[in-house]
Amino acid sequence: MDMINEFDKDKLARINELAKFAKERKLTSSEEKERGILRKEFLENFRSGFRQQLSNIKVVHPDEVIEEEEITVEIEETVEV
Repeated sequence: MDMINEFDKDKLARINELAKFAKERKLTSSEEKERGILRKEFLENFRSGFRQQLSNIKVVHPDEVIEEEEITVEIEETVEV
């Protein structure tokens, strides 16, 4: 998946490692801060890739073609940013 290539695999492994630690013990304040930063970066990357995929979709109805601007407005209204 391209999103995972863009988001460093080492960072994803670190997120998983911190999640495992959190199940086993209380995270230190520096680990919690690191986890928060990595999660935020991951979500930003994921949302960006998802928006890109959605922007490449063109909806065609048998009777009409919906303009891309209309789709973008509908997506922005339904997707929480």
